[in-house]
Amino acid sequence: MKENCNVLEKDIEFKNLNNIRRKYDIIEVNGTKVTQSKQEKLFVERYRPRKLFDLIIPKSTRDYLVECVRTGIMKHTLLYSQKGGLGKTSISQVMVHEMDSDFKTLSANIERGISAIKDILVPFCSQRAMYGKTKLALIEEIGDATAPQVDSLKSVIDKYSGNMNIIITTNSLGNISQPLRTRFKIIDFNNFSDEETKDMTVQLIK
Repeated sequence: MKENCNVLEKDIEFKNLNNIRRKYDIIEVNGTKVTQSKQEKLFVERYRPRKLFDLIIPKSTRDYLVECVRTGIMKHTLLYSQKGGLGKTSISQVMVHEMDSDFKTLSANIERGISAIKDILVPFCSQRAMYGKTKLALIEEIGDATAPQVDSLKSVIDKYSGNMNIIITTNSLGNISQPLRTRFKIIDFNNFSDEETKDMTVQLIK
């Protein structure tokens, strides 16, 4: 069998929702091309929380997310922190799985301009869920998006809110207008109370 295999290309890499780096080889077996997959995880992804109660977050935020999972209903949510590593990406990824959602991810610092909304987000939002119970669109780093791109989100939200929800992460609110902010529940990770800090310290120790 081995002599019938021929490696055509090695270590072709791509990255999925959880930033897990996946690699595969293209091999030829008896004249037919097939893929042979491998998987390599970044250190941060190996230990990223996978469940809601693994997240180290304020109780008020956890209570909100628990209620979303319990009811299957989630408001459009904006996760805001000026610093990295406070849980924005982890929360969005955990909620996709906890709510059993079809999802689409858009990185606003890479996929820029109104065309990204029109060609990526709108087709996803306009269709019914096929595999999960709900639909979640994840827009990462909206602070890096163009002004027209951000403004176009208002019409998407108004038109498709009955069919999907949006989770946005950002380290800046500067380009997000007040009318757009009113359409989101904003979770602010910048100013924790003393009680929240103490509670999260206990969670971290546990």
